[in-house]
Amino acid sequence: MGAGSGEAFDFDLDVFCGRFNLKPVVVYPVLKKLEEFGLILLNEGFHRPSRVHFQIDKKKIYEFQVANELFDPLIKTLMRLYGAELFSDFIVISENHVANSLKISVNEIKKELRRLHELQLVIYEPASDNPQIVFVIPRQDADRLPIEKKEFESRRKLHFYKMEAMIDYGEQTHRCRTQ
Repeated sequence: MGAGSGEAFDFDLDVFCGRFNLKPVVVYPVLKKLEEFGLILLNEGFHRPSRVHFQIDKKKIYEFQVANELFDPLIKTLMRLYGAELFSDFIVISENHVANSLKISVNEIKKELRRLHELQLVIYEPASDNPQIVFVIPRQDADRLPIEKKEFESRRKLHFYKMEAMIDYGEQTHRCRTQ
């Protein structure tokens, strides 16, 4: 609780429902309600390009390069192509562009970036087309969610009113429905 504001996570509704023994037909509307109240954003699948951010400073990167020659070409290429902004923010990268510069396969670049991520030198977020959930506010205890209960109840009553109106329309037998 209290963390996660602005963080995005891949989210597979079916996996989530299976893990917690819930039904997607119930969970999806709840997620949409949480989105309506501004607590989360639900991105239902879009292309997010790969991003990289150096977690350590330039001096420690240099020390790492000297001690680990295998990663030196990749680190130098990233800095040449994307500059010092890698140290201050996430930068969108193209593994294809890096691979072409180093004349090695894209899979090899991805493997080396994942290894640098595991070593906690960089944060590497590979490209994804998966749906994502973004926490707009810090995580809250379920009992303390900032949901206006009166507004929620008013929306609920409106939905029931509309549902009753549709049932009345469908069951009507004493006059023409087009009137």
